Amino acid sequence: MVKETSQLGHAPEAKKSVVCPSCKGNMLSRIPRGFIVKTFLFWLPIKKYMCYKCQRKTYLWG
Repeated sequence: MVKETSQLGHAPEAKKSVVCPSCKGNMLSRIPRGFIVKTFLFWLPIKKYMCYKCQRKTYLWG
């Protein structure tokens, strides 16, 4: 029995949309982290996002 290679491959994962905790809109743009976070908390996997709908900036794990 021969299996086709196209069925064995994994499909690439789709990007997860980040939801704003304030207005529940999509936070599509990442912005640079602050100086203190970059300097003292560089080992933590946190990212900063901005919501253009409500203008809120949020740090998220990931």
